[in-house]
Amino acid sequence: MIKILEKVKKLADEEGISIAALEKECNIGNGTIGRWESSFPSLRNLKKVAEHFSVPIEYFLEDEKEVEK
Repeated sequence: MIKILEKVKKLADEEGISIAALEKECNIGNGTIGRWESSFPSLRNLKKVAEHFSVPIEYFLEDEKEVEK
């Protein structure tokens, strides 16, 4: 199973930003990213997060395979 939320949390930790701050910065509704544990994010929101961290959207979509930043 693709673990998008885990990858987002990892990148956020590395940057020292909270998920709530990330949501605010990316103009994503409060609590939205946390729901990605049980549901798939919209491509629009996933793209915003990918752009924030300067990673390709595929980074989040690849299962257990790391994509170069």
